[in-house]
Amino acid sequence: MIQGEAIKRIGSIVFCAVFFAMALAPLVLMPWAQNSLTENRPPAPAPMLFAEGGLNLSLPGEVEEYFKDRFAGRTQLIDAYSTVVGGIFAVSANDKVVMGRDGWLFFQETLGDYDGSAALSDGDMDLLIRNLREIKLAAEARGQTFLIAVAPNKNTIYKEYMPSRYIREDTPTNLDRLLAAEGLDCIDLRATLLSSDQMIYYKTDSHWNGLGSRIAAREIMLTIEEKTGVKADFDWEGAAYADGVIIGALGRRLYLPTHRRSLTVFMKMPHRRTRRSADIGVWMTCTLRPSPAERS
Repeated sequence: MIQGEAIKRIGSIVFCAVFFAMALAPLVLMPWAQNSLTENRPPAPAPMLFAEGGLNLSLPGEVEEYFKDRFAGRTQLIDAYSTVVGGIFAVSANDKVVMGRDGWLFFQETLGDYDGSAALSDGDMDLLIRNLREIKLAAEARGQTFLIAVAPNKNTIYKEYMPSRYIREDTPTNLDRLLAAEGLDCIDLRATLLSSDQMIYYKTDSHWNGLGSRIAAREIMLTIEEKTGVKADFDWEGAAYADGVIIGALGRRLYLPTHRRSLTVFMKMPHRRTRRSADIGVWMTCTLRPSPAERS
């Protein structure tokens, strides 16, 4: 009887010790924690006891935010949560991200353009076209050429990776209506991008990659050359590329762990040259390099 009570007491002590150790470990080990803040924001600043000559009444909230960004095990717990929710249940942990097929991620705010639910009214479209025509007239009055190029949404180019629950309406999109407007010179980049058999958008970001930007830039510059006679001083065929990995802005929103970075392609260029043409009145970047954030 006494032995059984002793065993039960020891078990209770061990349970309490483990419980308090797990509860205090994130705080006690915080000075040695090496967390990587994957969200697209700076970490919370250190809390201050005094503010504006008096006691900082927001101190409790600031301490909480500071701790949430730095407690030990934060990165590992987020990685585990992302793996379970996204990898096993295929559910997005962020309402701004749509999880597509084969690991492709899409920006939620582009769904309206994709399924037609965000179509502009006839009045709003007429107003947009009228404003663009006025800009074109102002440019032409200065001896300049005004061209319009719209970067297509990622789900326009890679609709096969969109979840089947999102159905596209068989109606003209906002871009279709803009391209059909009279009196405007628009460059339709969709056909050129769709013709590529290589990955031209990041799987875990909403932007096109180095190869996609090169394809779009080439199409834009060829149109400028056709309209104005100004030729781009760039060796399109000689551009070199390198494989790489990127988490991407959408991946960071889902706290994707590093082992789920997506493969991509970067342009390998030694310098960045930006040309300005007074005849065209636009800035055109001819060569691109991946930023340090893209390389991470």
